[in-house]
Amino acid sequence: MVKNRILIAGLLLVLFLGRTIAQDYSFRQPLFWKSYYNPAYTGIERGVSFNLGYQREFVKLPAKFESQIFSVDYSLYSEKRNNGVGGVGLFVTNDLQGDGRYRVNTVGSSFSVRVPMGRSSFVQFGLRPSFYFVSVNPDRFILGDQLDPYGGVVLPRSPLLSSGIPDKINLFDLNWGFYWRNYFDNARNSFFSNAVLDLGFAVDHLPQHDQSFLKGSNSADRSVPLPTKYVGMIDYGMPVWVPDPDYPLFMTTYALWEQQGEFKNLQLGTNFEIDRVLAGFSVRTQQFEISNLSSMIFNLGLFPDVQNNLRISYSLDVPVYNGLMNRNFSHEITISYLIPQGRQQYRKGYLAGYRKNRFGHYTCPVPGKQYKNYRNR
Repeated sequence: MVKNRILIAGLLLVLFLGRTIAQDYSFRQPLFWKSYYNPAYTGIERGVSFNLGYQREFVKLPAKFESQIFSVDYSLYSEKRNNGVGGVGLFVTNDLQGDGRYRVNTVGSSFSVRVPMGRSSFVQFGLRPSFYFVSVNPDRFILGDQLDPYGGVVLPRSPLLSSGIPDKINLFDLNWGFYWRNYFDNARNSFFSNAVLDLGFAVDHLPQHDQSFLKGSNSADRSVPLPTKYVGMIDYGMPVWVPDPDYPLFMTTYALWEQQGEFKNLQLGTNFEIDRVLAGFSVRTQQFEISNLSSMIFNLGLFPDVQNNLRISYSLDVPVYNGLMNRNFSHEITISYLIPQGRQQYRKGYLAGYRKNRFGHYTCPVPGKQYKNYRNR
């Protein structure tokens, strides 16, 4: 037990002393968290959307690494007035590492503006200022200066951690991004024409703030600025099989790329939706400064309500080492709820020229023509 605690404390001390780069969240289901990766996505989906997420990392480790995430987006864009406003959003996180030895809380607010690009596409630009509240619990660390070769742990707290090093730091952050959406409407009466392409790019941590706990100390310079992170994401969704006009099989293929200092992340995946069920698979490769980590991710989602406003999704992350699967799994659960705008929440049946979006609602490919060509079947 003491050996495990020393190992965990040593790993977390690296973070505490600012010797590594703190990485952001990396979701197994990025399609549910687009507004986190890119503030320009805020307000794209018509209505008010709520997301609640829970992550449990590497369950076989002797300490708990878990996160809770909550977000809400509200669309403000008016097609009648063409007001140029995209939407506003709120993002809150609680990240615990090593059974509470290291904690990061984040609160951010995003807003976006929209620029129409013709009949079937538009661009949004977004900005998200946020605050990070980082803290450590010195009483839960066991360092070498607390140990005696014969007596084990002889000091309740490390003298190093009692020498005036702060146990809390607060940081301001700023993220910027743009998002482009295009609806393919070549044959408006064909369901197969209702494809959607999303493309986004974001820049995070524009002020490269110092994340070290040792700033201002008499020791050697321990300043560790948090490097800027670059995020690119593309996804393409379309119906691929329509056995029944009311229940098409919808496929979304996506790619997510992130780079922050020495850290790189690439995730490629595909999701399939039909009626009230989602199934998906993706592969992910993460490259760190001293190691690489690959994994296979399996997604399963259910939509309990008739309008598909409520979505519950689960992801299983299976690490892969040297071509072999490892049982040190990670789990992620996402609960999403959409309150749509307008009459779409009451519409059922096939809408000619419309597509079924990721929240289970038919949306028109052409902005400004939301209720034309409507018919029931």
